[in-house]
Amino acid sequence: MKTKLVTISLVLGLFLTSGITMAQVSDSVATKTQERATVKKQTQEKQQVAAKEQKRTQAKTATQKQTTAENQKEAMIQSMVNQQNREKFKASLTPEQISILENQQMTREEKKNAFKESLSTQQRELLKEQNKEQANKELGTKNKEQIKEQQKTQIREQTREQARENKTNGTQEGKMQQVRENYQNTNPKSQNKQGAGK
Repeated sequence: MKTKLVTISLVLGLFLTSGITMAQVSDSVATKTQERATVKKQTQEKQQVAAKEQKRTQAKTATQKQTTAENQKEAMIQSMVNQQNREKFKASLTPEQISILENQQMTREEKKNAFKESLSTQQRELLKEQNKEQANKELGTKNKEQIKEQQKTQIREQTREQARENKTNGTQEGKMQQVRENYQNTNPKSQNKQGAGK
């Protein structure tokens, strides 16, 4: 009878040991499964962020190409207008004005003053038009430069914000763990459980 009891207690001990081992194995499998799911989720989030960044870059490149093409087109049109105005002005010069410009005995300042005095009202209008177009062109260039600077600043801010978001997302799990630890340290019930386990 004693041998049967010893055998039964050995068998029960083996069953209990195997049950504990199975519980530990199932816990470790569940933990590994959770870790895999977490890694998979993080990988998907990183891929989504990378895809968004790639779309932003493509949109930025497309905008820059479009802006460059528009600038080239405007420059070509402006050049054509300037060329037409110059040709009109040259065609309107009188022989007296040409001789003033070609005179080698006059200083540059004297030529300038004499030429201004000899201009007709039509020629003055052509010069005003030319000067106005030049001023508009310079103003447009300044405005474009300001817009480019604003865009650069905006892109820098977006990049910094994205970096902050990435940094925050990466440390969020660490923050949650810290909150759990703080809760356990400040909660009397959890302290009792820890004390009872010791």
